[in-house]
Amino acid sequence: MNKKIMLGLLILLTLSLFFQLNAQVRGRITGKVVDVGSGEFLPGANIMLKGTNFGTASGRDGEFVIANVPPGNYTLAVSYIGYEEFSTEVSVTANQTTRQDIALKVSYIEMEQVVVEGLRQGQVKALSQQRTAVNIQNVVSQEQIERFPDENTADVLKRIPGLYIQNSLGEGRYALIRGTDARLNTITVNGEKLASNRTEERYPQLDIIGSSHLASVEVVKAMTPDMDGDAIGGSINLVTRSAFDYPGRQIDVRLGSGYAEIDGKIIGEGKVNFSNVFGENRNFGVTFTANWDQKTRGTHNTEPRWDNKEDINNNKIPFALKDVTLMDYNSTFARYGIGGGLEYRLSNNHQWNVRALFSQFDEEQYRGENRLRVDKGDYLNPEGTLTEKSRIVRSHKYRTEELVQQQYSFGGLHKFGNMSLDYSVAYSFADETHKPQYASEWDFDEKVNTSLDLSSPEAPKWTFTNMDDALQYDADKYT
Repeated sequence: MNKKIMLGLLILLTLSLFFQLNAQVRGRITGKVVDVGSGEFLPGANIMLKGTNFGTASGRDGEFVIANVPPGNYTLAVSYIGYEEFSTEVSVTANQTTRQDIALKVSYIEMEQVVVEGLRQGQVKALSQQRTAVNIQNVVSQEQIERFPDENTADVLKRIPGLYIQNSLGEGRYALIRGTDARLNTITVNGEKLASNRTEERYPQLDIIGSSHLASVEVVKAMTPDMDGDAIGGSINLVTRSAFDYPGRQIDVRLGSGYAEIDGKIIGEGKVNFSNVFGENRNFGVTFTANWDQKTRGTHNTEPRWDNKEDINNNKIPFALKDVTLMDYNSTFARYGIGGGLEYRLSNNHQWNVRALFSQFDEEQYRGENRLRVDKGDYLNPEGTLTEKSRIVRSHKYRTEELVQQQYSFGGLHKFGNMSLDYSVAYSFADETHKPQYASEWDFDEKVNTSLDLSSPEAPKWTFTNMDDALQYDADKYT
């Protein structure tokens, strides 16, 4: 056993010395790809050394590294969607780093009497990331997110092909990738798994997190060996904002308000985003995001149910009104959150970050129903329009719910020659609280005789033939 261990250590030592000696006779090329006009970083740019197999793609901050390059002179070629191709000569020296920053120009096509509309720059970045990805994925950029009035993360995902969103209260809540059940997918924030609010489910509600915290959304539809093996359908990664995503200070404040006529309530929303880079070398970044929105949903609806019945003379009624319910539903919910991050970059090779995200979703719901149970009485004619001894049932339900989602993380990235070390430590917490709620049901004291108007099958109407119609709204008549 000891001989096998010694042999293994000897092999590892030999390989280590081989790679170290090999690296000493090679060099590397680093740089940053930006837009020549705005200075914005261009992630996902395709960078190649012509005539070789050496190449890479720029990262989120536009930085790139081509390592382990033999000494010599090369032509460095860079391509990016919507930009002119760029090439330049570079010289690589053994055991040295060659720095080559690149500024790309937007590509224009001039034509007479033709209007050419280009993609927005943010979505161009997202498409470039998709093109250079090693797996099947879709990327939605911050710019694309802000083009639509999507308040929560689930609604943002509606724009991605291959995803189906389950709705609640008129908004998206859960995401299904390629038809796979939501519990078979993984949701992460900056690569760290997000906790679920419900103990019986492993997937979190995506309507808790406001869309204003996001820099991009990455949906991976084909898992790769470097990813956790806990998702069959795919993985959704929510990338929060970073101060180094922008060339300078960014301040964005948005406010809005409205009026819900059905419920007679004021609704509103607000968003604040701030980021800046400090320090003599601009190597310290601060990000702060906050969101709040309050909305109300009201439903006044009529729901009839039909069935085959018989009248008191045993005549068949093939399409008889079984019962009809008048519904009055009102839901008010508020969503708010705070996020932020601190980032420090000692150099392009060493960086640390601390990130936090807190989100809360409060819902208050009232449901009132007034139900006429025609089937509890008798049908007096073959048309089913006259009844007697029918019942009226009234019910009320009230509930409140509080959902909390928190995540805190610390991580770093260090590059040592041809090797890199990427690590993170995260804490994720989620909770669901149901405050006191009630449900009640009352029966009308008397049985009623009705005359039914069935001219509109979607909304039948009735009048009482043995009492005043207004009595059905008298609370004293119910027990």
